[in-house]
Amino acid sequence: MNAQITNWLIQYLSISDNIALYLSAIIIFFGICIISLLVNYILKKYIVSIATKIISRTKSMLLGLFINEDVIKVLSHIGPGLVFLKASPLISSQKLPLNNLVNGIQVAAELYLLFVVSVFFFRCLDGFKQLPHKVKSLEKQPMHVYVQVVKIIIAVFATIMAISIVIDKSLLSLIAGIGALGGIGLLVFKDSLMGLVSSIQVSQMDMVRVGDWITVPSQHVDGDVIELNLNTVKIRNFDKTIATIPTTSLTSASVQNWRGMSDSGGRRIKRSIYINIDTIKFCSEELLIKLEKIELLKPIIFAKNKEISSENNQNKIDTSHVINGRQLTNVGLYRAYIEAYLKSRDDIKFDFTFLVRHLDPTPIGLPIQLYIFTNDTNWINYEGIQSDIFDHLLASLELFELKSFQNISGYVESKLN
Repeated sequence: MNAQITNWLIQYLSISDNIALYLSAIIIFFGICIISLLVNYILKKYIVSIATKIISRTKSMLLGLFINEDVIKVLSHIGPGLVFLKASPLISSQKLPLNNLVNGIQVAAELYLLFVVSVFFFRCLDGFKQLPHKVKSLEKQPMHVYVQVVKIIIAVFATIMAISIVIDKSLLSLIAGIGALGGIGLLVFKDSLMGLVSSIQVSQMDMVRVGDWITVPSQHVDGDVIELNLNTVKIRNFDKTIATIPTTSLTSASVQNWRGMSDSGGRRIKRSIYINIDTIKFCSEELLIKLEKIELLKPIIFAKNKEISSENNQNKIDTSHVINGRQLTNVGLYRAYIEAYLKSRDDIKFDFTFLVRHLDPTPIGLPIQLYIFTNDTNWINYEGIQSDIFDHLLASLELFELKSFQNISGYVESKLN
């Protein structure tokens, strides 16, 4: 073809042989460009359109995820690359050998085709990110982490192939040579490799998922995971700030995951009321008569009095002095009332640990600790339930002739007023 165009130029334009040879090469080059554009247009206009319609009619959900219009459009770019790769030798001729130029065009075409194929696989892999939203069994899997790992592998392989194309070396010999540089590569990509290993550990051991509430004290993080990537994890703290920490922190540092609490349906209340020890005493008849008017406490007092009287009589205890035998105390009845009050509520989870107990006396009073679980794990509702319980219990102290511990200055000031 080159010779025919050259002869035509010499015959009809009456130009020298050298000018005709170069002009012929230029015409062929621009012809290849025009043909590649036409091929690209035809593929996009007709082939891609037909393939998109066929896929849109298919009932396969997976095929629709991986092969869509954007993915097919990428394939349309293969046409121009193949045109340049196969047609570029036409530029050269026996009289005007342009082997270096042809080789350069073919190398560029091969690199272009390699890039298009890599982008095609990247677009297909993006479909995997939607799988957790489509397949219920995969909804907890960090699919985007797996996608990132595969993309890195493809990118590394494509880079090695590109180098082999440019330096005109076989892929196997190049890989063997690169193996000697593996030690340097490990140092350069140390953080990425550690992130990769950590991401695999986190996903396989199901340590953290998107949506989990986690606490990482070493990173000053306390919030919900909103994004879990190969090298980083994004957490929205409860003050609405966004914290980004390395994925390696999830495996190397202490991490508290509150998912178990959310999944169990119960949230723990562990709080104490500190009783002023000076107000603890045996119950007088007057106090018992007053407390018997409390509906929740009346059957408890009746049962306890019956039990204590029976035991004292059986053991012939001299009850003329209050210290002898068993006697009811105001703090003991208060603790019994707390249990009865909590059991009367419908927002406590009774199949979990339910405990109202004394702890060791402290310089700030005798702690009565509530160790219970609410059946609502929502933070706002939980705080409301906890506040209601302690509002009631603190207000009830006076009925039992008890006082909670209070700083002495505040106590004196309240008395003076």
